[in-house]
Amino acid sequence: MNSLIPISSSCFRATGDYKIFTAEMRCQLIEAARRAPVRRARINFHPADGSPVQEMIIAMCSNTEISIHQHTGKSESFNVLEGRVVIGLYDSDGRLFDMVDLNGGNGPRYYRLDCAIPHLVSPLSDIVIIHETTVGPFDLQRHHEQPTWSCSVNISAYRSELQRLVDRKDEIANR
Repeated sequence: MNSLIPISSSCFRATGDYKIFTAEMRCQLIEAARRAPVRRARINFHPADGSPVQEMIIAMCSNTEISIHQHTGKSESFNVLEGRVVIGLYDSDGRLFDMVDLNGGNGPRYYRLDCAIPHLVSPLSDIVIIHETTVGPFDLQRHHEQPTWSCSVNISAYRSELQRLVDRKDEIANR
């Protein structure tokens, strides 16, 4: 059975020849996310930062702030295990052209992005837990590039726009 090695107060690495995401790990991850200044935490299931495939279980509180970013030369995929999250997709001028609404309960739960599209990940539930997969090795600069236009934007306004659009979509669906 696997165990967790703390890398920081909000990042852990699962160890062992095989790894299982347990209910105990879920509770520990949620608690770490709630305590973290960035309001999210992760368990790395890949053996090292240099691994060619990076797999993480990430817990995000609804008030986490993730900047608009893109990944050049990388793909990423999310499988929502719990909660609801929306991903806003933006053009090169910062205009929203699509949004992906993922729900671990009932609705789409999987998303994959294969190119450098600026996007904003915005949790809608109190807690969202996702399984994220991307290519390695981990390189913070490459993993999280900010488009120049996004450096001066108010992320709260972008998140509010996504929330408004989701609320409208839900209202129409419930008619």
